[in-house]
Amino acid sequence: MKGIWVRGLRPGMVFSKPVYIDKNNLLVKAYEPITEADINRLVKWGIREVYCDGELVTQVQIEPTQQVSPEEEILVENVKKGIKQTVKQRSSLDQLFGNGGKTLQSVYEYLAKDTVTQISPVRDLAEKIITTIDSQIGLVIYVLEYLKEPNLYRHAIANGILATILGRGLNFSIPKMIEIIFSILLMDVGMLKISAYQNKKEDSLTAQEKYEVQKHTLLGYQILTGVAKIKANLAEVALQHHEHYDGSGYPRKIKGKDMSEASRLASIVDSYTAMIEHKPYRKAKLPYEAIRELLTLGLYRYDPVYLKTFVDRLSMYPLGSVVELSNRSVGIVVASSPGKPIRPVVLAVRSDLETPFPKARIEPLAFRPELFITRALEPSVIRLSVAEELEKAAQQF
Repeated sequence: MKGIWVRGLRPGMVFSKPVYIDKNNLLVKAYEPITEADINRLVKWGIREVYCDGELVTQVQIEPTQQVSPEEEILVENVKKGIKQTVKQRSSLDQLFGNGGKTLQSVYEYLAKDTVTQISPVRDLAEKIITTIDSQIGLVIYVLEYLKEPNLYRHAIANGILATILGRGLNFSIPKMIEIIFSILLMDVGMLKISAYQNKKEDSLTAQEKYEVQKHTLLGYQILTGVAKIKANLAEVALQHHEHYDGSGYPRKIKGKDMSEASRLASIVDSYTAMIEHKPYRKAKLPYEAIRELLTLGLYRYDPVYLKTFVDRLSMYPLGSVVELSNRSVGIVVASSPGKPIRPVVLAVRSDLETPFPKARIEPLAFRPELFITRALEPSVIRLSVAEELEKAAQQF
């Protein structure tokens, strides 16, 4: 009998002769479609090759055969509705990064020139971020698109979006969240006092240059309290967002609960955003790589409760990540599974790295013990557009 590699099998394949696992064990009869469950079992058992005397005669589209519990059915329907809403509300995110970015730039530039200006538009922007993300958390899937060509203001807005997700996971009230997001949006104003050369330098900074950049925390605090006249507890985030939970940060090396709640939250989202952005001196990390690094650094750098909540809300493979599953299909992480950060909900769009499914399918990994993520993928490498795939799925559901 001829050997057939398991990695080459696809759901719906039909052969003219029976397919065997070995000479004593039948996988499927002649002209019986191979199912996704068949392939998953082979992968789980570590079987790399099956055997058949016949030829591939056709490949039909079949639906997964596993039984669906009422809980899973409800989850899948909610995820489908969420994808439709996410696609529909994409324009609201455009406005946050577009008009919101212009608002921040104007305020930053006035304050950096020691010129008094209206701060209320930043508070309005904070409220709009919270309202937008509260109504549809799935919009975070698109954030990476806006960070492909980042600037100080897009970075701040991305921080605000991620801080909203974390803060709501910590059950912070809306008034409290408004003050936190307002503080985070303004915390990097001191960067405008730093040499543009150092901000855009393509090589790693020297020790002296790093020291100069670190001054932005103190400069920002001075600008916010002295020029903007905002309350010290709000300006404190500018001063503290590079402090570490174990006291190894800067500028004052404070630690633990000596850091404000807003600063402890800001330090996590600011680190994550910086990692997934392209920098002149390095390429962006995949979201999964950034989360993994956060967890490694979290042994000393971040509030452990806040960090756990952040990972729980975004998952180990954050929303918008492109991943390969154990059955070789490719999909996009579209929802997290609370308490199960390595088993998010995936929108499967390809049967392998190149072959699209006729119709996208929802894979809630928390209900699929036989299916798991094998690796994160760079979308551009496999020529996959997250936005386009979400739009196609929204039309199909």
